[in-house]
Amino acid sequence: MFSPLLMKMLSLRSGQPLPMFDGFSGPQITLHFDHIADKLADNIFILRDAISGADFGLTYMISMGELLGLLENHPTLAAILIVLDENPRALGCAI
Repeated sequence: MFSPLLMKMLSLRSGQPLPMFDGFSGPQITLHFDHIADKLADNIFILRDAISGADFGLTYMISMGELLGLLENHPTLAAILIVLDENPRALGCAI
């Protein structure tokens, strides 16, 4: 998941189309985000009812997608970021 997002960032940073990067990264990003959204369904956490290391990794990738404007077709992933941002206890943070 990280490689296609990194390729997208490099392509955007170059300021010009990079067909070799874009041809690979675009479909891969969609494939990965579709898969994550399907696996999460209505859950906030990927493995169980509490936060795990897997969730930190996924949240990082989903956040990158949000920064790159790639979550338009993945509203459930965008919603997860909102829930976690508004409820730090969901992340196991003491308040």
